[in-house]
Amino acid sequence: MNTLVVSQLFLLLTAFALAALLWLMLLIARFYARFSSQATGHRWFIVPIILYSLAAIRYSSIDRSAGDPIADALLAIGGIMLAILSLRLHHQMTHHKRAT
Repeated sequence: MNTLVVSQLFLLLTAFALAALLWLMLLIARFYARFSSQATGHRWFIVPIILYSLAAIRYSSIDRSAGDPIADALLAIGGIMLAILSLRLHHQMTHHKRAT
């Protein structure tokens, strides 16, 4: 098998695994929102999934695994957004309001 095809396959499998993990985070945020009556913004976790998937598709379509400005920008925006969403969810889940 051609090494290029193998690298594209691994790139897409990695993107699929990352999307599955992000989907799990979305489900955790949705579960917490339902049972705590707090808005977690769980629907926003779809955006990093889409951005990471688009970057993986872009990389595999140009036969490269790094160095594309468009795919790099998609990864950067997705990463920043994921960090903000994750930190916000962590703060909501761990900093409880104290009863007075």
